Amino acid sequence: MASRLEARTGFRDAKQIKLDQRNNRVFLPKLGWICYRNSREVLGELQTQQAKLANAHRNFLHKATTRISQNHALVFVEDLQVRNMSKSAAGIGDLCA
Repeated sequence: MASRLEARTGFRDAKQIKLDQRNNRVFLPKLGWICYRNSREVLGELQTQQAKLANAHRNFLHKATTRISQNHALVFVEDLQVRNMSKSAAGIGDLCA
């Protein structure tokens, strides 16, 4: 069943729609930035699309972590400080040259 936003605009892919709530505008690829009023209908549709994107992201992460945990007996997770690694890599490059 098509959503009301899809029926009005013809956009099936929610990733194409961007929302700028500060300036009350929405970006539609074929039309560009369009101003809108804070009507419940428009905001409800946009929140629905954003929720679908968040759910798809969460679903992908869940599937990926489940696959990793099922295929490997032991998994280590480290909280690495990338800033410190890049500083030390810059020093090592000077020694090798």
